[in-house]
Amino acid sequence: MTMRILTESERFDFYYSYLINDFHKNEIKPFNIMERLVKQGKYICYGFFDDKIPLGYAYFIKSKCNKYFLLDYFAVLTAYRSIGLGSKFINEIKNKFMEDSSVLIAEIENPDYINDEKNKEESIRRINFYLRNGFRQSNILSQAFSCEYIIFTLSTEEQNDNELYEDVRKIYLDIFGKDLFNRQIYVRLSEK
Repeated sequence: MTMRILTESERFDFYYSYLINDFHKNEIKPFNIMERLVKQGKYICYGFFDDKIPLGYAYFIKSKCNKYFLLDYFAVLTAYRSIGLGSKFINEIKNKFMEDSSVLIAEIENPDYINDEKNKEESIRRINFYLRNGFRQSNILSQAFSCEYIIFTLSTEEQNDNELYEDVRKIYLDIFGKDLFNRQIYVRLSEK
């Protein structure tokens, strides 16, 4: 298995063949915005392959300081799910990013805000997956447009949620811009 940066045509294929089917409609960025972020050096799209056969993908938003990487989209392709590839992919991601003391950030849909039982169960499964693979649940919650998230982190260093809170806000602000951030994004520390 290999993990490598996707070419522009591969990003197009992955977006229209997989990503739009793997995520809820309200979570999907328009392709042209993702491409603009790639060209600005703020977005990195990796694919996982067995020879040339696509198995999954992981898309990251990169902070200005290049230390924080927000896992924007992560999925194993439908035909290869439930056989342990997700954990293998996370290990590949760890090997790639942890050598530079980077911090991985993941947004997981907050099950407390999901009314549909099936989607709530999927969210709880995702939370357990990330916990099993070394991520830590922070006390940071975010709302992006109509989606509520819990922030998880993976780092070789101890993370302070107050500092991480500021970094998460900066990532959102950098990606969405001040106007959209002020209207559609809300990041807060939970009272836990």
